[in-house]
Amino acid sequence: MILIGISVMVGAVVLFAVAAFFKNDYVFYVVSLIALLIHGVADNILTVSVYSIATTEWREDSELYQGYLSAARGIGCMSGPLIATIFVKWLEY
Repeated sequence: MILIGISVMVGAVVLFAVAAFFKNDYVFYVVSLIALLIHGVADNILTVSVYSIATTEWREDSELYQGYLSAARGIGCMSGPLIATIFVKWLEY
């Protein structure tokens, strides 16, 4: 299931990259929305798979590793907008 999630995630990222080449604003927004939907599906596939693997592999300390995974996810959600701002503002993407 993890390989399926990663493959779908890669497809969504490629679709986001392709959307940048559209000159028509309407087409750009529609393609970006579709890519965002696909990205959300892939994220949910990966989240369920990773948490299940962590619970299966570390049965005694599953709460500890679930916390590590949640902390890593939270740090990613907080640092993502910062990294995007750096790309947009300073690198003029």
